[in-house]
Amino acid sequence: MLDWLHDRPAFTISRVAGELKGRCGLSLRGVHLLVEQLAKAGVVRDIADRGGERVWACDLSFLPPGR
Repeated sequence: MLDWLHDRPAFTISRVAGELKGRCGLSLRGVHLLVEQLAKAGVVRDIADRGGERVWACDLSFLPPGR
């Protein structure tokens, strides 16, 4: 997931679920739980409400350069 976020620093839950479902087998509920954990850890934060769907942004500055 961190590699995916590195390339897409802003996202919605449905976008993550749509792109990672086939690759990782994550359900929509699984993505919600994962994003909640990332938010608690300070990796992502809620930045906007787009007509009922929240937009999240990530701060991956803790990763080493080139990751």
